Amino acid sequence: MFVIARNSSFTFKGKAIDIKEVGRQLGVRYVLKGSVRKASRRVRIAGQLIDAVKGAHIWADRFERDLTDVFALQDEVTIAVVSAIQPRMLQTELQRRCGGDREPHGV
Repeated sequence: MFVIARNSSFTFKGKAIDIKEVGRQLGVRYVLKGSVRKASRRVRIAGQLIDAVKGAHIWADRFERDLTDVFALQDEVTIAVVSAIQPRMLQTELQRRCGGDREPHGV
């Protein structure tokens, strides 16, 4: 998996831009899009994994937690996101390489 630096996407912050164009400009196939909202001592983090070539959503989830230890929360969300995304990306890549939307052998 090829991952670019997070500051590479800052040029798109706050702009309404097509996800396919974001993928082309950054030279990536997948884009992880997200938001963080805080209310009192709670935080809600939302994330979506998007196939930037097709514009299709592969995965989305939301995490709500008490904001007592921001570093523990960061680690928890990172593990949850990677654990959820990796199998989906693998399945999507296998389908793409096997010729489209048909189910790959063994998946």
